[in-house]
Amino acid sequence: MRKLVIFIVLSCCFFFAKAQHTHNDIEHTLSIGLGGIMSPYTSIQLEHTFYKSRISVGEHLKTFFTIKDNSVFFTGPQLELFGRFYFTDQRIKHGNHWFLHLKGGYGNMSIPWSDNADDYLYDVNEVMTLDENGNPIRIYNDNFIRYGGGVAFGYKTCSCKDWIFEILLGYHFWAAPDYYNSEYLKWKNDDPCNCTNYEESDWTYGFPIDIQVKVGKLLGKK
Repeated sequence: MRKLVIFIVLSCCFFFAKAQHTHNDIEHTLSIGLGGIMSPYTSIQLEHTFYKSRISVGEHLKTFFTIKDNSVFFTGPQLELFGRFYFTDQRIKHGNHWFLHLKGGYGNMSIPWSDNADDYLYDVNEVMTLDENGNPIRIYNDNFIRYGGGVAFGYKTCSCKDWIFEILLGYHFWAAPDYYNSEYLKWKNDDPCNCTNYEESDWTYGFPIDIQVKVGKLLGKK
């Protein structure tokens, strides 16, 4: 599934670039912003707008920073590739530029609890549980991947001095990562009496509503 999503996004980017190869006039916009609701992040985005076209492609790097006590949240970078279709010519200054936004992405996440004793497994007698090699069993994986995609509608405006403001609202879906350690799951499944705070429904793919706010600057033409 992950390879398929990445292949589709890269194919779309290649198609758009190929279609615009007749002219080498490309504008680049660099922007920074905030996003997320349940899992907030900072972001940096680079967008490439083709000559006399309502189509653009770009790269969007997110860095998740949410850490909540007694909850399963994650931190780490996530890279997304996106394509946009503008309903009006976005190169017109002071215009209302509504657009359709499609994206696919890949992230390498971690749960930053490496020094937290709650990450290790204890039995009912508060004795640390060991695996078959005599090592303490961790409940969560040190790192995991997440991948998925989404669709959104957005609004973008450009000032007379080439400053950019945009806001985006949509829906995205991310595959549920294996954030529980395999040794922990093996211990839990070996005996029905092995019960901890494990819950399948703690987190599946994250909050589905995608919201982003960014400010940026038009860098010029290539």
